[in-house]
Amino acid sequence: MFVSNSFGGQIQEMTLTPADFHLLALVNRELASYIDNMEQIKLRDSIRNILSISRLGNQYMQANKPWVLVKGSESDKRRAGTVVSLSANLATLLSVLVQPYMPAVSDTIQGQLKTPPQCNVIFKEFVCQLPPGHKIGKPSPLFEKIETPKIQELKKKFEGKPAPQKNASKASAGNPEETQKLTDEVAAQGNLVRELKAKKAEKAVVTEEVAKLLALKKKLADLMGEPAPAGGKQNSKQAKKESKKPEVVSSGTTANGVVDSQEVERLTEAVSKQGLLVRDLKSQKAEKSRIDSEVAVLLDLKRKLAVAQGQDPEALTGGKGKKGKKK
Repeated sequence: MFVSNSFGGQIQEMTLTPADFHLLALVNRELASYIDNMEQIKLRDSIRNILSISRLGNQYMQANKPWVLVKGSESDKRRAGTVVSLSANLATLLSVLVQPYMPAVSDTIQGQLKTPPQCNVIFKEFVCQLPPGHKIGKPSPLFEKIETPKIQELKKKFEGKPAPQKNASKASAGNPEETQKLTDEVAAQGNLVRELKAKKAEKAVVTEEVAKLLALKKKLADLMGEPAPAGGKQNSKQAKKESKKPEVVSSGTTANGVVDSQEVERLTEAVSKQGLLVRDLKSQKAEKSRIDSEVAVLLDLKRKLAVAQGQDPEALTGGKGKKGKKK
């Protein structure tokens, strides 16, 4: 733009100063890094090199202010000519470096600068491709400023369509009474199953009631448009193994059938910490009364965790099994 407005579109003689050579040294460093990154297919790093060279050029223009120098003495005008002409050559270098990423932008830059065909070669060091006297073309903005109306138009055009809601979700929204009814039935059936397990009812009876509970849960999940809860048989050996080691449980069920994952997570962490404390006391051979006290705290935490998970607390803590070993 400055070359066109202040110097008739012609590249000027360039008398470089130490500051100019320092700029070129920085550009050469980024250029060498760009070549190395491209050789190693580090495309993002090469983009950073391009942006760094662009930033150096902008800082160079801002520091020298050619729009001020051109209004000064003859010496200032010559300095302004050097600054804008060197900047035009930096723009030529950038048009070559950006070509693999934005070929259309590269063509636009080179068209405005009227660069010679041989400029599309990357040298190991910066080379001025536009000699003094070179006539550039008509400059224009590379990127169009997007006004608010255009932004709204693009948003409307590319915002897409919302995902269609599931039929089950619509049914849930239209049948809140049915949803509440099933929720109550699930809670009641869950309480019944827990009571049967606590009373150690016959396995066949428990299995039958568990199947009813799972069927109710599936029906409720279908009505609410949610995935059915996973369910399956679990033998007593697996239950005992799982009760011995605290696990991070993603969800828990209280007595009224309401999920309280935060309470389960809190109790799980407390059981884990208390278990570590008991093991440390035993390894340190602490007093028996101290160990018994901490074990009692651990068992109490395990019972609370079992209740939060909707399981039989006595089966999980294994209290009766330990007493049976003592004689």
